[in-house]
Amino acid sequence: MRGKLLFFLFYGVSLSAFNLSLEISDSKGLPLKHVKQGVPFLITVIAHDAFRDVGEPFVEHLDKLDVCEKCPVTTNISIINGHQEMTKTFAYRARIDKKGAF
Repeated sequence: MRGKLLFFLFYGVSLSAFNLSLEISDSKGLPLKHVKQGVPFLITVIAHDAFRDVGEPFVEHLDKLDVCEKCPVTTNISIINGHQEMTKTFAYRARIDKKGAF
């Protein structure tokens, strides 16, 4: 059985200071449009140009997932030709055991 997962879950605070993106992928990092019932997947929120202290974003409905485990937060700073870019990544390992749309 396949469970469809619809992610209109994202709520960002202060979008003017940095850009946020949300990605859903399988355990190998390949993008997904739908997840299968009982199969683990990753939810990744990336804050681009996050030069100030960025707290954990609020993602609605994480409490409705059967399994939702926070992964360590990663920060990446790169400087290319004098242009500095900083990204902060928040990731969650998740699984849905019941059929439905979320």
